Amino acid sequence: HAALAGPAPPCAFVRTAWLTVPFAGRTRAPPRALRAPRAVAAMKVEDELGVLPPLGFWDPLGLAEDDAKFARRRAVEIKHGRIAMLACVGYLVPEVFKFDFVLVPNGDPIFGGGTLDGGLNTQDIPPGIGAFNYVPPLGWLQILFFIIAPVEIAIWPASDYTCDYGTGYFGRDLSSNPEELREKLNKELQNGRAAMLGIMGMMTQEVISGLHTGEQTKLLLSGQYNLPFGAHI
Repeated sequence: HAALAGPAPPCAFVRTAWLTVPFAGRTRAPPRALRAPRAVAAMKVEDELGVLPPLGFWDPLGLAEDDAKFARRRAVEIKHGRIAMLACVGYLVPEVFKFDFVLVPNGDPIFGGGTLDGGLNTQDIPPGIGAFNYVPPLGWLQILFFIIAPVEIAIWPASDYTCDYGTGYFGRDLSSNPEELREKLNKELQNGRAAMLGIMGMMTQEVISGLHTGEQTKLLLSGQYNLPFGAHI
């Protein structure tokens, strides 16, 4: 992802048991000092949003030097961070809770031609990466055309760098409180960065160990610290 500094749009946050996750809520028109381009606001890069301890301003590749390109990179960072936070929640919640209903009735065709004896219930789908094996080709097409495409084309097009849905922070307009607004924006950036590392870490550990996160956690809590990896490598 791009440099760890630059203008960021306002966002809202929802606390979960594992992670602070921003959803679609946004803060209306932030103060000019927070939303103006650096060339207009005359802000130093080191003073922008996302420059926080312990790293401070860290841009070894000089990605923050071009204002035009940086605007896109910051929007991409925020977008990927939001997706990663939702992914972390979606990765962890099935470890403790699943809705109970039939996805595929007994004998119905799945996976492009075969049939499933006994049907498929949500309780039969494992958590983690293993769930991907239960999505038929038509399911992936539905995800592409009815979820990804509307978001990328209409709801949040790639050309929109504002990242602002205009709904406020849980309905609150924080434009009159610059300090609180800046705090919320910094939290979103930090949580998004942590989530991008977190979701990749959980998926990588599952691939290497053969155990999903819940199974690994149970082993660790039981004192078997080396078993998740030692038994599967």
